[in-house]
Amino acid sequence: MRLRAAWLTCLAGLLLLACKGGFPPFVHLRSFDTITLTGSPTEIVALASDPEGSKTSIRFDWGDGEVSDWSGPTEPGEEAAMSHTWTEPDDYTVLAQARDVQGRTSDWVAWTEVRVLDSALVKWFKRIWGIAPDCPAVGPDGSVYVPAAGQIHAFGPDGNILWSTDRLYLSGAPVVGPDGSLYARRQYYGPDLLYALNPDGSVKWVDSLDCDVPPAVGSDGTVYLVADSSLYALNPDGTRRWVLSDTNNAEPVSPVIGPDGTIYFTCYPGILHAARPDGTLKWTLDLEGRIRGAMAVGPDGTVYLTSDWDLCAVGSDGTLKWTYVREYYGVSRPLVGPDGTVYCLSVGVHALSPDSGTRLWYTYIDEDSPAMPAINADTMLYLGSGQGLIHVLNPDGSLQAHVPTVEDAEHSPAAIGPDGTVYVAVKDMYLFALKGSAPLASGCWPKAHCDAGNTGCAAR
Repeated sequence: MRLRAAWLTCLAGLLLLACKGGFPPFVHLRSFDTITLTGSPTEIVALASDPEGSKTSIRFDWGDGEVSDWSGPTEPGEEAAMSHTWTEPDDYTVLAQARDVQGRTSDWVAWTEVRVLDSALVKWFKRIWGIAPDCPAVGPDGSVYVPAAGQIHAFGPDGNILWSTDRLYLSGAPVVGPDGSLYARRQYYGPDLLYALNPDGSVKWVDSLDCDVPPAVGSDGTVYLVADSSLYALNPDGTRRWVLSDTNNAEPVSPVIGPDGTIYFTCYPGILHAARPDGTLKWTLDLEGRIRGAMAVGPDGTVYLTSDWDLCAVGSDGTLKWTYVREYYGVSRPLVGPDGTVYCLSVGVHALSPDSGTRLWYTYIDEDSPAMPAINADTMLYLGSGQGLIHVLNPDGSLQAHVPTVEDAEHSPAAIGPDGTVYVAVKDMYLFALKGSAPLASGCWPKAHCDAGNTGCAAR
């Protein structure tokens, strides 16, 4: 009886709607979010349908106090598109409403979220499916190279695509050598390989060495990589120059090259080696703790690295100079600024004296360790974080600005082009190009992998 009563009530409602002229149209929900820039017309597309199959029109509430006019009538299944220009950076919820030819209207429906970025801070951005959170490489001409979905993509400084490799299943930060050659690793869907690419993205040569981390490239084009528990040196044409194999379990940490050409690399469980450019061992230091993450080299040859979450400074002669201990969280990923200041990350950015390791200042970013910064010639720091922000810090660590990106997404280490443009990749989603104040700092270790080309080489 109750079921019959409910059915009769529903039938009565339908009859009442029919007497009033039928059902109103409705807007199909859309879940895609949009990012745009202030001052840039942005197209929003919607789809409405009418139960009676009649034509429909659509209008939008843009979320900034403006409501569009009705679109022209569209056939069933046909989309309606309109453009809008936002003038203030903010997050906006765009609503959509449909109307049929009889004038019946649907409810307003939350159609899409639009994040409007400040065009005074952001030059451009690109949606790149599968982009990896590895540090972009920048060539001398300003071309930007990023890994995404097993390929390397090359973009001009204006954001236009120049070329893409075939799907070679490449991963990790690409490296640009002094002659414009690119180096990238394949680690999936087959044997591990090191690819050398020509400046146009075509394959130059391939080596079968099993390398887990990006190589370093010297100022003469020599390629240094850790593979098979050894340090290898390859000529620019891919032939083997030498191998240093008596190092006992080389760690998967990228080798780095000091100002005098010394190659530094690590071995388990916490041994730092220094090798000469001819492949002979210079010295060895046991730090008695596992070496983690990237290394950096200062202008005086001091090597900075993390051992069991403490930052260690090792002189060019192989002696331990000082250790910076950060309780609870530990520190990682050192950098060196143009004045010699040492930076490391732990919940925020720590700035240290290069002479003693004493802390000069500290700026909190977030509980998840932020991505590695890049430092420009004005000693401004740019870094992304899991909060969905790219932070811009002044030389004293104070916040100058931040640019919203995508929340809860991994950000790459920052890179800086010759015109001062700052590049940050957001995992699986976007490459952002920000307006910076100056080119990358020189004569130091101002970003991940040292320089714009990710060569890991401080020798100029």
